[in-house]
Amino acid sequence: MVKVLLFGVTGVIGREVARSFVRRGHEVYGVTRNESKVKELLQEEINGVVGDAADPSTWTSLLEHVSVIIDSSAGYSDPTKAAYKLLEDLTTAVKQYPNKRFTFVYTSGLWVYGSRLGKTVDETSPTNPPSIVSYRPEFEQKVIESTAFDALVIRPGLIHGRSGSIFGVWFSQVETGAITLINDDQTRIGPIHADDLAETYVNAVERIQVTKGQIFNLANRQTENVTDVIKAMARVANVDVKITYQKATNPFEEALGLHGPTFDVSKAINVLGYEQRRPGVVDGMERYYKSWKAHQQ
Repeated sequence: MVKVLLFGVTGVIGREVARSFVRRGHEVYGVTRNESKVKELLQEEINGVVGDAADPSTWTSLLEHVSVIIDSSAGYSDPTKAAYKLLEDLTTAVKQYPNKRFTFVYTSGLWVYGSRLGKTVDETSPTNPPSIVSYRPEFEQKVIESTAFDALVIRPGLIHGRSGSIFGVWFSQVETGAITLINDDQTRIGPIHADDLAETYVNAVERIQVTKGQIFNLANRQTENVTDVIKAMARVANVDVKITYQKATNPFEEALGLHGPTFDVSKAINVLGYEQRRPGVVDGMERYYKSWKAHQQ
C-alpha cells in the first residue's frame, strides 16, 4: 500500500484518480480549499484535507505520511506561476525527509502538440502548444529531470464520462438548441474516459521503477471530430441543434479549436498497461448523456 498526497482532488481528473487509488487498496490525502468537500471525500474513503496547493503551510506536514505526490490541480488563471511554485515548494519540502524517496506525478495534457490534422504523434514528436499551455513542454522536462523525486509526466486527452468536463458544457449548450464551436468543422480531439485515465495513474505509480523519468500520452486510440460529437449529443438528447462556428477569442478557445493529431499510445499500453475499456465518445454517447444528466440532479 502507498499513501498519496493529491492536489486537485475535487477536479475532473483528481476525483477519479483518488477513487482508483482507494479501490486498489491505497490511502489518499486530497487537498481541497473547500471545507464542505471534506465530508464528501470521506464518504469515498478519501482523506479530505483543507488546504491550498499555493500555500505549503497547509500541506507540508502531510509529507510525513505519504510517499507519492500527484498534481492534477492545473488551472488557467496563471498556470505557469502555479506549476513552477508548487514544484519549487515540493522540492524544498521533501528535503526535510532525506531518507525517504518520493514519487511525483505531474498532469500535463495533449494540447501540447497543437494542430496537426492527419498526423500521428507519440512522446518523441516535437510539440507546438497553444498559448494557454505554452509553458508545459519546458516544465515537463524540469519535472522528469528533477533529482528531488522519482518523477513522471502524464498527458491526458480531453476527459469524458461522469459529470462530463467540457463535454458537460457541450451537453448543456446542445439542450438549448444552439451551439457555437470554435474554428470550423475540422476540429478534432483526443478524448479519454475518466476511469480509463485514473486506473492508469495507479499503474504508473505502482511501476515507478520502470516509469520514472518518462512522459506518457493517454487517449483513446481514435480521435473524434467535434462536430460529429455534437450531432451525436443532439441525437441522444432528441434536440434539433443549430451549429455555428467562430474563430477563437481567447487562449482557452484557441486550444478547443485545435485540429488535433492522432495519438500513438503504444508506450502507455506497453509500459503502463493502459487499456481503453470504455467506448469512444460518439459510440458511447447515450450512456454518457444519461450519466451527465444524473449528475445535474
